[in-house]
Parts: sequence; C-alpha cells; structure tokens
Amino acid sequence: MSNRFSIRLCRLITISIIVGCAWPTQLRAQGGSCLGSDPFVSNFKKNIVSAVTAADSATRNAFKLPAVSASSVSLVTTDSICALAALAFHAAIGIAGEPVGPVWVLQVGPTRYVVFDGKHEIAGREHQVVLDANFQYLVTIWG
Repeated sequence: MSNRFSIRLCRLITISIIVGCAWPTQLRAQGGSCLGSDPFVSNFKKNIVSAVTAADSATRNAFKLPAVSASSVSLVTTDSICALAALAFHAAIGIAGEPVGPVWVLQVGPTRYVVFDGKHEIAGREHQVVLDANFQYLVTIWG
C-alpha cells in the first residue's frame, strides 16, 4: 500500500509541475523575494500536505519532512524568510553565481521549508529543495 501511495503522490506532483510550467511567468511574479499564490503552488501545496499528513511515512521520510497537520503547511509571504530561502535554494542547486530571483516557500511545521522558483530544471524536472529551520539544505525532492 505504501508503494501505491508513493507512486500516486509522485504522479500528482509531476502533473502539478507540468501544469505549473504552462502558466505564464508574469502571473507568478509578485515583486520582492516571495512569489505569490497561484494555481501551481496551490496544487503543489496540496501534494505536500498529502505527504506530511499520510499514515504512510515512507514518502515523508524520503523528503525529510515532519508529520504535521494540514494547517501547519503554509505559503510564506515574509520577504526576509523568502530572501534567505532563495539564497539557500540557489546554493543548493549549484547556481549561487546567478542573480537571486523570487521563490515560493512552503513552511512545513516549525522546522522545514520547501523552496522552488519554477525556473530551474534538470531533464525537464523542476528543482524543489527542503531546507531546515536554519536554511540548511536537506534534500532535493525532484531534480
């Protein structure tokens, strides 16, 4: 059963990424370090909520995410947090020399952030990284 859940979750997140890539970048840009809410990030948030609230811990553990309630997953809109997350994201995926652009940051409980920008991909798969509360890289979810 846990294998089925992991496969379904991977499919949902992959679809989220594909749909999100179809949205024009100008709809995402909000200024500052934080990207605002849109259908792509809302759908991705639902997938993260599914992972952290599931009884099966395999996916959650692979992503190094805590078991938390759905209400403990939120889109960050605080510019200072997004700025730190953006720097850590760029360093984690090896693009530290590029100008740092705005990112989406999902806070997952008090100890984790999931960060992505919708621009950086490897083999057509977007980078989404998990950071701890000190903005230290833990794992790349897709990449």
